[in-house]
Amino acid sequence: RRTCRAGEVLLTEGEPAEALFVITVGRVALYKQLKGGLLWPLLTLEPGQWVGALPLLTGLPAPFTAKAAGACQLIELPRPAVERVIAAHPELIEMLRQTVQAHEEALAQRLDQQSGPLRQVIRRYLAALRETERRTAR
Repeated sequence: RRTCRAGEVLLTEGEPAEALFVITVGRVALYKQLKGGLLWPLLTLEPGQWVGALPLLTGLPAPFTAKAAGACQLIELPRPAVERVIAAHPELIEMLRQTVQAHEEALAQRLDQQSGPLRQVIRRYLAALRETERRTAR
């Protein structure tokens, strides 16, 4: 278990993820870094949602920065623990893929665009996630 203060960074865009976080209390905000280091808010995740699964499972760098939106509590699962869980329950990858696709749609509506750099980044992660799913199923 991990307790975070408001503004505490869980993931930094462009860096690898070494853990997956499950939000148990509070919220986590996802941001895209703009030129000049400004962070643009994308989504806010609620209790029961995961943070960091995409970069952890795909091996790609984090596509966003994740910060505690206020005081929150998380369950932190380091990479080896996640790998053991996925090996035992590969269907979790499909659940994650569905969640990512739902987030992609929410972002597209929020941004009022059907294409663009952010959607392309998300689609690259989805493709890498499908490949991870194929490898795990073998």
